[in-house]
Amino acid sequence: MRRPPRLALALPISGLCTQLAYYRLTTRLHRKCTLSLLRRYGVRASRSARHCRDDMSGGGPPHMPGRDSDNSIQRRRLRGELRNARERAGLTQQVVAEGMEWSPSKLIRIEAGTVGISVNDLRALLALYQVTDKQAVESLVQMAREARQRSWLHDYRSVATPKYISYLGYEASASTIRNFQPDVIPGLLQTEDYADEILRYLRGPKTQDRIDTLVRLRVERQERILARENPPELRCILDESTIRRRVGGADTMRLQLEHLKSISQRSNITIRIIPFTHGFYRSIRVPYVVLEFPDPADNNVLFLEYPENDEIIREDSTIGHGEDPTAPPTYLEIFGELERITSDDESRSLIEEAIQAVLPSVSPLVTKARTKPPEAG
Repeated sequence: MRRPPRLALALPISGLCTQLAYYRLTTRLHRKCTLSLLRRYGVRASRSARHCRDDMSGGGPPHMPGRDSDNSIQRRRLRGELRNARERAGLTQQVVAEGMEWSPSKLIRIEAGTVGISVNDLRALLALYQVTDKQAVESLVQMAREARQRSWLHDYRSVATPKYISYLGYEASASTIRNFQPDVIPGLLQTEDYADEILRYLRGPKTQDRIDTLVRLRVERQERILARENPPELRCILDESTIRRRVGGADTMRLQLEHLKSISQRSNITIRIIPFTHGFYRSIRVPYVVLEFPDPADNNVLFLEYPENDEIIREDSTIGHGEDPTAPPTYLEIFGELERITSDDESRSLIEEAIQAVLPSVSPLVTKARTKPPEAG
């Protein structure tokens, strides 16, 4: 039997698919050639194609939660599967990039979940990883198709910054959301009237159309995050000023505070209030969110809200830089400190006090006039 041709160091995608498929359909000799190719790229024989294939097919297709129209979620799910398949195959990112004739940054972006991957590229990539189980391949292909669909966030790109849109993609796939706010109610907890009032003072044009669109974004975001099946754990810490400073009229603020009181009774939502009596504390001036994800391999994400811009910091981007004061672990530590100085009971009491403070008050003179008995005729 003729020996199949050796693969070049850098293969066109179509040639890579054809030759790897050819190897799989031929004899043990051809399989041996495939393993030779992998060893040529620095892959150990113990991490062979058989090992990779067995891992992918042993439990059926990769886990796929219910479909969601946010393509960033599907990208993150897909990136986890592809990263795991590459590691099982024993391939480095550099080796894969060379074999696929990609720039290393393309593979890095795919595995980071920041970009999608075409079906053709995915099939070629799975061939290189020796993922041959048909059900597993089709599940991943379906995931890739969904990841390339237009996101629900697309309609809001004209009013929201690219960085904020990117943050919302991370938020949609988080399993735990920790949010600190020193001055306003968090967006996920705002009523429509409160949001309408707040958005009139934020940066950007103040046209009514833009404000209305941003309010719709806020409402849809709440529905997709908090009203979905298996919602994330939401832990909010607010300075007392957020519930004392009146936004809009008395009715707007009362309804907002009553909404806080009501929604805090959900099992997945915790709202803590830092009382004025506590005094000063760490990171009192900067609102921030720390996101954690269900996949342990996913790094935490920190979102900082500055007056003029926002910043997204992934935990892996701060590794090796010593004690970075803007790293997610630093803000997790601060958040933990604030949770320890607050309590559920005191927070509920403070919210109730704030509600009573915005209720209509009745003047003592008016009360006396109402209760005065009528004079005899």
